[in-house]
Amino acid sequence: MKYMNDTTFYLDNDDIGMDIFLDPYEDPDPDAAERLFNCYFETVHPSFPLVPQAFADQFRKYLTALRHNGAYQVPQKWRAQMNLLLAIGAKYSHLISAEWREDDRDHLIYMTRAAHLLGLKNTIMIVTAPDIELVQATGALAFYFLAIGHVSRAWIMIGIAIRLALALGLHLRNEDPGAEESKKELLVHTWWSLHSTECLVSAITGRPPAVAFEDCTVSLPRNLPGEQQESGDTSRQSARRRTGYNLPQTMRSGRMSEAGQRVPNQHRYLIDHINIRIISQKALLELYSPRTAAESWESVQRKISGLLDELEEWSKAALPGGCQTGQEKHKTSLEREKFLLKADYWSTKMVVTRPCLCRIERRIRDESNASAEFNKTIAKACVAAALEMTKLFPDEPDLDFVYSKGPWWTVVHLIMQSIAVLILEMAYGNKDMESSEPSMVVSIKKLIRWLRAMQHNDPVAARAHHVIRGVLKRCAPALQSQANELLTLYEERTPEPHTYQHYHYHHIPHNAQQTAQVPQGNFQLNPMDNSGTFNPQPLQDDALDNLPAYQGDFDQFYPQHELAASMAFGSPFFTNFDYGVPFVNMSDLWVQPGPSDAFDPNLPHGNPSQDSRDGGHGPNMGYAPQQQRFDYYPPRG
Repeated sequence: MKYMNDTTFYLDNDDIGMDIFLDPYEDPDPDAAERLFNCYFETVHPSFPLVPQAFADQFRKYLTALRHNGAYQVPQKWRAQMNLLLAIGAKYSHLISAEWREDDRDHLIYMTRAAHLLGLKNTIMIVTAPDIELVQATGALAFYFLAIGHVSRAWIMIGIAIRLALALGLHLRNEDPGAEESKKELLVHTWWSLHSTECLVSAITGRPPAVAFEDCTVSLPRNLPGEQQESGDTSRQSARRRTGYNLPQTMRSGRMSEAGQRVPNQHRYLIDHINIRIISQKALLELYSPRTAAESWESVQRKISGLLDELEEWSKAALPGGCQTGQEKHKTSLEREKFLLKADYWSTKMVVTRPCLCRIERRIRDESNASAEFNKTIAKACVAAALEMTKLFPDEPDLDFVYSKGPWWTVVHLIMQSIAVLILEMAYGNKDMESSEPSMVVSIKKLIRWLRAMQHNDPVAARAHHVIRGVLKRCAPALQSQANELLTLYEERTPEPHTYQHYHYHHIPHNAQQTAQVPQGNFQLNPMDNSGTFNPQPLQDDALDNLPAYQGDFDQFYPQHELAASMAFGSPFFTNFDYGVPFVNMSDLWVQPGPSDAFDPNLPHGNPSQDSRDGGHGPNMGYAPQQQRFDYYPPRG
């Protein structure tokens, strides 16, 4: 039986081991380390503060000692955290083609050092009492796996990090009157960094979270680490906040300028980012979890309406200027935080509205007019969200822009999520959307060009580009003319993408004035064992295969239960609501082509009996008996 992630464009089937021996305690080159740390701190840290602000100050002292050949002993877990942040920065340096980047596998070397320092090969690491440093380090490792495209490993590791955090009680409000506020805020930031990472990974993989938002009582962050405490009512209100559900009040507390626009505030961005992740997680749990099987379609529609209301309340507070992108040709002046929030908004909206972008009428007999009209309206909103997401990207691929302004760790997911929605809408042939078909074709072409430009430095983008080609070759005849038009893009000569030639970083943020004095001292009292080595298996890259063309008839699909079993993870083209999808044999995109790879017309046809009546709103849209599994699968990319 094939693994479920064989059908995805992510890299979880690749071995990430190293075929070299290395010293996990080896110090990095200080100049390279500073550049890599800044890559993390300037692009990832505002959204996912994986370490506290104090870590940057400690790192600066560590580099100063290295440059002066001074002795500066650091704890083992601190060194592991440092290597993980350098690994994240190293991955970014290759995406931007930085002139100063190191070997293509330098990020794997940093990760391997951290894995050995954390004792990940030793099961005793899991059963020992956790501490905050271990929680932060495992969270950073999860984000690293996400950044390199190993999303299944990221899901497993963030689950471990969340479990360790639960053991420390980070998900609960800290009522200890004797605890320092700075230490409380450290724990709060650690929890929300883990929670946001898990929400993102769950949205990509379609797998459930370790803990739901309603089971947490921890307050939202009151300020960024290192900032002065807020005062007055704002501080007290923030301290009382749960995860939940006074979202409008939570989000409207930002400061406003005279023109009605909020003053740019990194802390407010972090709160907005956390809040939309909460909405995203709620959508995944309420719309795509197995328990949805026990609910009627009418109930699902009510949940979609409620989630859209929450999403609009969020957008009014987080993006008071509106979420539409406009017609700017070059958006280099767009604030990075605004770009990130808009991408989060349109991505979440596609998740919420995606259930209606399917052939529901094939599963519901005698559906009421009101229900059918609701489905059409929400399906239009899903397509509109995909088109707006596309508008966020410049018309011509500009990697400088997308990697400096966008969420580089999930750009391919956003592109594939949008492509899936647009191709499905074109395939279903909604008469109400015929006028939008030219813009959909243009948008798909644009996104394919982006994948083609990104594939030079990003293996995830390369595989996604390959998968889209396979999807287009497997389209049903009704979509074949548009598919052929899109496939011509794969015959064009690939231009060199616009990448960074000279990239400059700011200095590492710090609170105190830097001095020339070489720091002398330790982060810990106990000396470190410096004798171990770590030798995982060598890295192997899977070659991209050629794909056979579509050779079947329109109604010759795999049975629904076979699709569910094979596509439960990693495909943006299927959800548990879909029926009669316009593709065939989607489960072998990575099979070595051969004489037997063509579509077999003798396979059983997907023709299950119609569902029973349910008051004009249709029956529940849950899984068939064979589909009851722990993985639930929303639209992914």
